[in-house]
Amino acid sequence: MVSMARRLTLRELTDSDGREPASKRFGWRRALLAALLAGLAVSLCLVRVWARTEVVRMGYDLRAAGESQRSLVVERDRLRRELAALKTPERIERLARGKLGMKEPSPAQRYSPR
Repeated sequence: MVSMARRLTLRELTDSDGREPASKRFGWRRALLAALLAGLAVSLCLVRVWARTEVVRMGYDLRAAGESQRSLVVERDRLRRELAALKTPERIERLARGKLGMKEPSPAQRYSPR
């Protein structure tokens, strides 16, 4: 079987001005451009995944803060009721008479404006 292929000379492989063909000459530039574009695409995907992860994390933090706020409101209300119970005049009078030994002032001890 006879091969129809022939050997090409260096002159035939290059352009008429002696340079390599444009397809060979810019091959590494195209590869570099493709690598840069791929790197940019991967970077954008990573930023998107990071941003979505942050949104989810913040959602969890927000829910935890809301639960904490609700429990603090309940505690505040309980403390306000307790304070109101401690400030009742009946309780204060009972403590004054029982623990402190206080009694009503006599008419001579009462304040009289001059």
